[in-house]
Amino acid sequence: MKRVHVLAISGLAAIAGALLLVPSGSAQSTGGRTLTFFESNKGSTFKFIDEPPKSRRGHEISIGDEIAFSQPIVDRRGGTAIGRAYGTGTFVKGTKPGNALVLGRGALKLADGEIIVEGLLRSTDSPHTDTLAVVGGTGAYEGARGSFSSEQTSSGSQDTIRLLP
Repeated sequence: MKRVHVLAISGLAAIAGALLLVPSGSAQSTGGRTLTFFESNKGSTFKFIDEPPKSRRGHEISIGDEIAFSQPIVDRRGGTAIGRAYGTGTFVKGTKPGNALVLGRGALKLADGEIIVEGLLRSTDSPHTDTLAVVGGTGAYEGARGSFSSEQTSSGSQDTIRLLP
């Protein structure tokens, strides 16, 4: 299950973490915004839920298995924490972490509101980029919409958010 843990953290945490650096202000501003930040794995929590049929070897998955996590997001590599990401994911395709798809959902808790994201992630240990949807928000981020891309690397994730006007 350790391999599933690492893969899920790098993929799903990117969903949630990708939006934590949205600056204060209305998500419905007159122009779009692009934001970038780094996602660090330090201080994260993780749980793998092995639904029936149960894995016999600890590294297989089946459709319906789930993950849950929380993770701090920093303003830059080695930088300051600015919020926390909470997320869940359900495996929807594949039998091994390297060939699976995960439907991920994330809530980003910031000082002035929350941002919600959702989408499909590839579960793989090789560097890749996932792109997901910003589907809403609360507080200063009410009505948020757009997308974010998370480039997975061996040391974390470099994330870019594109909020629509």
